[in-house]
Amino acid sequence: MEKVEPKLFQTKNGQTFYVKAALPEDAEKILAFNKAIISEAPYLVTTEAEFNITYDQEKE
Repeated sequence: MEKVEPKLFQTKNGQTFYVKAALPEDAEKILAFNKAIISEAPYLVTTEAEFNITYDQEKE
């Protein structure tokens, strides 16, 4: 897998944020984010009932 170096970006309104590769310790936050997106977006192909990735799978 290719290594992604963290990179700092700035939005037009002056806010800054980093883009980096996900690490195993990010798994819980990634799962929560994905679940929030799926529950709030009615036109996605995946439904809440179909999204069943476990914490351990996400860590991998």
